[in-house]
Amino acid sequence: MTLFDALSPLSSTLELVLIALSALTSAISASAGIGGGTLLIIVMAQVMPAVALIPVHGMVQFGSNLGRAALTWRHIDRQLIAAFLPGVVLGALAAAWLLIRLPSGVLELCIALFVLYSCWGPSLPKRRLGQGTTLLAGAVTTLLSSLIGASGPLVAAFVKHSQTTPFARVATFAACMSLQHLTKAFIFASPDSCFATGWG
Repeated sequence: MTLFDALSPLSSTLELVLIALSALTSAISASAGIGGGTLLIIVMAQVMPAVALIPVHGMVQFGSNLGRAALTWRHIDRQLIAAFLPGVVLGALAAAWLLIRLPSGVLELCIALFVLYSCWGPSLPKRRLGQGTTLLAGAVTTLLSSLIGASGPLVAAFVKHSQTTPFARVATFAACMSLQHLTKAFIFASPDSCFATGWG
């Protein structure tokens, strides 16, 4: 338990609970295709501040999605990823610029509103997008991911509909989410980011 205590201000017991929950929510996402990330961020929001919540949640989800993408790499739609990746880069750059300019409390409000929408809002339309609109979707969802944490329902709205088999849906979705969550390691680790202020 000494290692846990050194790595985080949370208690060792709480850290073990969160590790177990991350495994459970990863299994939910793998089997149902979506929902695990939102459930995880709801629980994590109860024990850590927003400036820590989004990057920590992002790294947990990066590991979860990267594992699924690695196991199902043969089924990944590489054309969709090629169009999605430039948008991810643009969205991450926009997020890095925006986050240091957000007034206090906006990040918490964005997370809360998204969780409420995920639970009770109408489903987003599912449609196949062209390369240009896929790039735009990558940019917009990556920007939103840095504000709300769990952007899975947004990405799934077009990724899942464009794939014809369950394996292709899971694999392509996992690859897209891996790219998005990886950007948070750079956005929130920046010395000028709001995450640099720490847990307080």
